[in-house]
Order: sequence, then structure tokens, then C-alpha cells
Amino acid sequence: VAEPVAAVAASLGAAPPAPLDAGGYPTLAVPEPLHHAPAFTVVVATRERSEPLRRCLESLADLVYEGPFEVVVVDNVPTSDASETVVASFADRLHIRYVREDHPGLACAHNAGIAVTTTPYVAITDDDVIVDRYWLRRLALGFGLADWVTCVTGMIRPAELDHPAQLLLEQFGGYDKGLVP
Repeated sequence: VAEPVAAVAASLGAAPPAPLDAGGYPTLAVPEPLHHAPAFTVVVATRERSEPLRRCLESLADLVYEGPFEVVVVDNVPTSDASETVVASFADRLHIRYVREDHPGLACAHNAGIAVTTTPYVAITDDDVIVDRYWLRRLALGFGLADWVTCVTGMIRPAELDHPAQLLLEQFGGYDKGLVP
């Protein structure tokens, strides 16, 4: 388990990114429960990375979301059945499907997942992502801001800041574009 972000930043003589919880880890306020929670399909692209996939699916199984959602795992040009085995192990915790895609490439995997969706909303993530417990709730809130909203993205926070390069990326760039629409 990575050290709290605040401790790593202090050890490197740098200010930590904000906001952090009392333990020094990145946090966001818990969004209010939804009165109307649309159905989502979560597409997860993977390729021969069963342990990161397992962590990603664990986080999806822990989602707090009032509406229905399914998970479609797209295995891109697999050379083993490891990903399919991981997907099968979540059948009792998630509404989950396994899709094999034999054309290489992340875009091909995403498109294969989108092709089998039946819900009005699709959320895409990758196998190395641990989603926030309220990820789908926040995406649904974003779509509810206006009728013209057609795409909502989320913040990408680092899972660890254990090396100076990781901390520098977060201080001077990173993938966090803030909380303003």
C-alpha cells in the first residue's frame, strides 16, 4: 500500500496536491444520492493483466450507485484465459460480461465494448484504474447539468506518489483538470 500523499510530498520537500483527507490521501466530497439514476454500461479494456483487472473489478463491485449498471470486460487479443477467469469470478457480485476482441488496439477494444451495450450511457475505463466509489453517480450528475451535455469525464488521481517524478507530474501537469464544468 502506498504511503499517504501528504507524507510523500513532505519527504520530498514539496507541497501536496489538494484536497486531501485527514489521512493524507486524495478525496472528494460525497455527492448527494440521485433521484434519477440512469442505466450505465461500464466498458473495461484489458489485455493479459489479470491482477490489475481484478483490482479494477473490485472497485466497480464497491460502487455506490442507485441505478442499474453492467460491466463489459473486453479482452483484447488474449493469449490466455486469465482475464476470462477473473471476469467469471465476479459473476456473483456484478452484472458482468466478457467480450473477446481479436483486433489489437485500445480503440478496437473500446469499440467492441460499446457495440454490445444496451444502456443509454456508457462509461469507459481501463484495467489499471481503481474507480472512486461514487464514480457513476458523479458521471450521472454531470449528464444532468444540461440537455446538451453529451460527454462527461472524470478526474484521474494518482494511486501513489512514491517517486519524485510522480509528484512533479501532479504538481505541474497531471490529469486532474479540476472540478469546474
